[in-house]
Amino acid sequence: MLVSFSTFNTDVSFHLTNPAPSADERIVLDFRGPVVLEPSSNCDNDYLEIRDGQYGFSPLVGRFCTDSWRLRPVISTGPWLWLRLQTDYTIEKTGFQAVYYFEPNRLESEWGLLDDWL
Repeated sequence: MLVSFSTFNTDVSFHLTNPAPSADERIVLDFRGPVVLEPSSNCDNDYLEIRDGQYGFSPLVGRFCTDSWRLRPVISTGPWLWLRLQTDYTIEKTGFQAVYYFEPNRLESEWGLLDDWL
C-alpha cells in the first residue's frame, strides 16, 4: 500500500496506525525517495515522527526534520507502526512517499532464523 504525505503550508497532523493482518507479522515501511521537510535544528517547524507501536507514546524510532533525508526501510517489532507528520504555516516542501507491506516476524541470531532451528 502507498502512503503519501506532503506539507500543505498548514498546521496538520496525521496519525497512521495500521495493524498487520496477524500478531505474528511486522510492518515494513519503505520510503520511495527522500523525505523533504522544512529543516530546523530542533524539529520546531516540520517533522516526521515514527514510533514502533500502536500509540504516540510507543518507543520512538526517529523524528526527522531535514530538507532532504533518505531513510532506510523502517521495520516494526510487532503488528503496529505509528506515524505523525507535523507541518507549520511557513515553507512548503514535498513531504514523502513510502510503501508498506507485511512480513513474518521471525527472530534472527548469528546462527540464523530461530524458526529454522525449531
